Amino acid sequence: MLPADSASVSLSGGHADITRCHFSDLGVPALRATGAASATVIDSLAQSLSDLGFVFETGSVGELQRVAIDRATYAALSVDVGARIQATDVAVKDTIPGPSGFTRGIFVAGDFTATRLSVTNPRMSGLFVTGSAAIARLDRATFVGGASMRCHGTSVGLECSSNLALWPQDGFLLSRTIFVTNGGALSAQRVALTDGEGNALFIENGTARLDGLRVQRYRGQIQGAGLHGYAAVAVNGTIPRNGMTPLQVPSALTLGGSLLADNEIHALIVYGERAVASVSNSVIRDHHAPNWESALATGYGAVVDGSGSLSLSGVRLERNELCAACSLGHGMLIVRRSLLASTHAGPGSGGGEGIHAQEGDARVTESVITSNQRAGIDAFGSHVLVDRSVVRGTEPHPEAVIATLQDRPALISRAGVGVFAETNPTKSRLSSKYSAGWVVAVPSTVPEPLGAS
Repeated sequence: MLPADSASVSLSGGHADITRCHFSDLGVPALRATGAASATVIDSLAQSLSDLGFVFETGSVGELQRVAIDRATYAALSVDVGARIQATDVAVKDTIPGPSGFTRGIFVAGDFTATRLSVTNPRMSGLFVTGSAAIARLDRATFVGGASMRCHGTSVGLECSSNLALWPQDGFLLSRTIFVTNGGALSAQRVALTDGEGNALFIENGTARLDGLRVQRYRGQIQGAGLHGYAAVAVNGTIPRNGMTPLQVPSALTLGGSLLADNEIHALIVYGERAVASVSNSVIRDHHAPNWESALATGYGAVVDGSGSLSLSGVRLERNELCAACSLGHGMLIVRRSLLASTHAGPGSGGGEGIHAQEGDARVTESVITSNQRAGIDAFGSHVLVDRSVVRGTEPHPEAVIATLQDRPALISRAGVGVFAETNPTKSRLSSKYSAGWVVAVPSTVPEPLGAS
């Protein structure tokens, strides 16, 4: 046992019990364990550190119980490759950026298991899981707050990769509260992410399985390009830019029993040919755009793009903006036993559809698409199969809007129709089997109102 007020602890072997210790105002990590060292830390506090908080290097083992780490620099807790940590009732707060501009509340390249974890006001990443040896397991975790960081000059740019959504020279490092990458894996249940900015969960070249995820009140950033840059939950399966190493494994998300709600941002985006996501028994609702003067500022419910794959089963998508579920850019959208309802158009824009397919395909089975605007389902250059489903109660668009569709100007009709297909029959196909309550409209270049279905 160490005294109540302690200097830093460095272990290169053996075991240390650290109980009721207070580490403060240190220029080195409060605890560093290397080699075969192990440490048990109980009822302790580390705060105001100009270096990392607790560091467990390759081969070390740690157990943390009732530990708080406040205002550490770069990372409050670092778990290197080959290290193993068990954490219970651990609180991380206000991690401070290092000289490079990076900050990660908890850095995991090894084995990390946490029960009742709390991370407050992280910058960039509250939990960063990276590398093929990395596995993070969470049970009852909360992440609150967090913001993107403004960076200046090229010193940050030299270190940051394009995957971190960096725009140097007075640009932004986009916050990603939980970031799984480079072959890392996350397994979690009962996780809440609230009142943050950027991506609540971002998966790129990694896998994540979550049950009971809750994401609410996230705000977006529209700097840069790519839809995956501003969704509450994003799965990016594109090939990295700037000569970076290609993705070695698919980017994959399995989400169950979850709630994505009331975010000023898209709810879920699956982007790229190596991206796949499956969502079941969940609710996605009340996503809307902030007051940005940008075509990117929309609040989609769920989007698949860039040849990705997205499956929705037993999902309620309600009161989202522009579209409840979208299939774009050769994506594949599968909707089964789901409700897509009350989608509304954004001011001065088209949209409001339950399902929108544009150069992407969709299969809809045993689902109800109701009380949306303009069209329950629309297809532009896509194949949409509707099977044993109902499309009903489609409402008129609140205003007529001139838009560009398929590289030509068109008028978005005010009237509501069940299903709306593009003129060119060789590019769009609509198929149905044992479905009811819907109308197929094949419009001219400027569609005329066809009445509500």
